Amino acid sequence: MAQPFTQFRKDINRLYDRPRDLQVYVYLRNEANYEDSFFKSGGFPVRKDEVVRSLKTIAKATGLSESSVRNAICNLKNAGFITKSAHGKFSLFSTACEFTGKRKPTKYPPRYLPDSPPGKYNNIR
Repeated sequence: MAQPFTQFRKDINRLYDRPRDLQVYVYLRNEANYEDSFFKSGGFPVRKDEVVRSLKTIAKATGLSESSVRNAICNLKNAGFITKSAHGKFSLFSTACEFTGKRKPTKYPPRYLPDSPPGKYNNIR
């Protein structure tokens, strides 16, 4: 079974000027669970869009120093991209993509094609 694709937040472009933050965020999103499971042989529940990692593991995987990873995680928490809960030697990171903003209505009504019956919308590219 193929793994599902990784979905990123729409406002990820806010991280473009902070490459270390972006690198840590992309790593956490790619490593996040795509279904509910357990950590440590059925002991600790890990839900969808959560990942269990230590700072040392993230630093080793991304090639950054532990202090850079710590600063990036602090910046991501303050910006609302992730949440973190510490559990001894590891931390649980939640990277859920929740789009709370409503989509704004378009300024113009949809167009009709000449062949279409009245009242039916057609997709125009």
